[in-house]
Amino acid sequence: MTLFGLSLVAALWAADDAYDTSDPIVAAIAYTGNTAPDGSFECEEMANSDIEEELCEVEVLVRDAADQGAVLITVSEGAFETEEPEALPRRGRVPDPEHAPVLAGMSNLAAELGIYLLVPMHTIGPDGRLYTSLIALNPRGRAVGIHHKVELYSSERDDYAPGKGIETFETPWGRVAMMLCSDLYGEPSLHQTMVTRSGADIVALSSLWTTAGALSWQAALAHDWGVHVIAANGAGGDGVGSGIYTPEGRSLASDNSGLDTVVVATLQR
Repeated sequence: MTLFGLSLVAALWAADDAYDTSDPIVAAIAYTGNTAPDGSFECEEMANSDIEEELCEVEVLVRDAADQGAVLITVSEGAFETEEPEALPRRGRVPDPEHAPVLAGMSNLAAELGIYLLVPMHTIGPDGRLYTSLIALNPRGRAVGIHHKVELYSSERDDYAPGKGIETFETPWGRVAMMLCSDLYGEPSLHQTMVTRSGADIVALSSLWTTAGALSWQAALAHDWGVHVIAANGAGGDGVGSGIYTPEGRSLASDNSGLDTVVVATLQR
């Protein structure tokens, strides 16, 4: 590689560091498929399929969060109901639009807005194993974090392979750990490793909660392990509720309307 090529690569990798490293604005997107009464129905009218409608509606919510200054955004589990699992992207690479069209669309959105975007997706690995995953995309649209749900819930055990641990990725504001829904039920050692061994001080939780008390579970995670928590929950009914919490378990912002919602707050580190 030429000196120019090396300089270009170095400049690209340094792009993430151009962020203001002061207290970040973060967002949890609760995508339930239930648009608020005063919301826009253009996505429903224009979409040719369910997945096109989901992509459009999630994009609207992500743009709303970015317009409010959010630089780290988590989308709730179950947001994208694809007919087939998407190809698992390689770390440091953009998703393949042919084999991972939804992830590729979210990658383009992250790059356009210059944000870190965490996207839940059913994926298939190079070995053919299926996972329920949370993919972290950086401001260039590259996959920088890949987490597979460790604590598979109910019938998920019949279809998906479990992850081996809590995965993390680096941001200008510290290390972010990723969790999916029932990972909250994991053994204390799982959460202990997340905090002590990985050094994470922010946890992004993407969920589709099935039981009551979602907000209290989220707050307890923050309090018990002394971490900031960004909890995006796409559930309705008894499991409803999304929020952003301090390491003391104090809620900075929350919503339990059961509608498509953007929860935004500033983390004071």
